[in-house]
Amino acid sequence: MTRVKICGISDLKTAEVAVEAGADFIGLIFAPSPRQVSPEEASEIVKVIHSRRGKQGPIQINASEVNDDQPEKRLGLWKKLLEENLEKFKPLVVGVFADQPIEFINEVTKIVGLDLVQLSGHEEKNYFDKLGIPAIEVIHIFPQTTTQDIVNHMSQNKAAGLLLDTATTKLKGGTGKTFDWEIATKINSQIPLVLAGGLTEKNVSEAIKTVLPWAVDVSSGVEKDGKKDHPTIRKFIQAAKGVASESQ
Repeated sequence: MTRVKICGISDLKTAEVAVEAGADFIGLIFAPSPRQVSPEEASEIVKVIHSRRGKQGPIQINASEVNDDQPEKRLGLWKKLLEENLEKFKPLVVGVFADQPIEFINEVTKIVGLDLVQLSGHEEKNYFDKLGIPAIEVIHIFPQTTTQDIVNHMSQNKAAGLLLDTATTKLKGGTGKTFDWEIATKINSQIPLVLAGGLTEKNVSEAIKTVLPWAVDVSSGVEKDGKKDHPTIRKFIQAAKGVASESQ
């Protein structure tokens, strides 16, 4: 089944709506953004999520279990570990950062109780060795980006997953624009590949059928007038999950 991440949540009510609608991941943004939250605001949201899923505190994944040097096999192992935790403790909470000091990321991780980190900037590969929890790497897709570029990223770091998003000169996510999905279809479907960029309730079904991603990620696509719209969140998750049930 296709997993769904609702990103850029900044208030408790929206988080609760997303959880009730079946979101697999809740994304909290700590990088500069109109959707940015403080560690204190995030902590209040996460406490409720932890309570609802029946586990106080973040999940515990032993990264030493993932030691294969072959990128696809390593990412396949990460997929298995993440799936096991999703079955027990859905939704997982993802903290989104971009080009911020490793010390800051680790501090926020502990204060808030994050399950995963998402690196949306141009972080060096040594970031992945210094993080206290698993991280998803964002690869920004330009018109000239090739499949080989993505494969190179896979071999250069120890990311627990890859998120493909539309590149722009200013924003590092939440652009509301799609990219050519063909580049994503060529990446092994057995890895935790997250598809983002311009997804909405109207095109997410087509995106899933075309790319067969492990998960889809949405932020601006479930907003109206710059704010999360609760009915649209529900419709997006229903549309994404509906495709999954048809393809099983």
